[in-house]
Amino acid sequence: MSLLDNMRKHRVYATANTQGHIFEYASELGLDMETFTTEYMTSDFCNLEMDSDYSPFQNELDVPCMEVISNEFRTKGIKIPVDAQKSYRYCAYYIGFVYRYLQVLSGLSSKELVLRIPYEKMRLQYFFDHYEYVDAIKTICNYEGIQYE
Repeated sequence: MSLLDNMRKHRVYATANTQGHIFEYASELGLDMETFTTEYMTSDFCNLEMDSDYSPFQNELDVPCMEVISNEFRTKGIKIPVDAQKSYRYCAYYIGFVYRYLQVLSGLSSKELVLRIPYEKMRLQYFFDHYEYVDAIKTICNYEGIQYE
């Protein structure tokens, strides 16, 4: 494995980790994660910044990212309801992480991914296979017929 391959894997992991933390933070804020996931994955922020080959937001902390995301939602009149029970934050992290990793591996846009694999499917996958991200990603790809590198 070359140095460039190692660097690419690190970049993919770092971007997935950033998105995982964005989802975890949304959960900690008490946002309804199903609504947040759909709105986030179809947002300009996600599709312009996170889906791109490079954006400084891909290595940013969750709070600054959420400020930009919240501003976009506010500007567009999108309101994310509060979930009184709060989602399990590790589940939220997993969902964000896996969506980003799937996007990079498959080349599908985040908008396409959330249509093919809605939040509820991803949440159920967490409870089946969350200790092994690589296995979970392969399982999701095989089950959904998604080609990946």
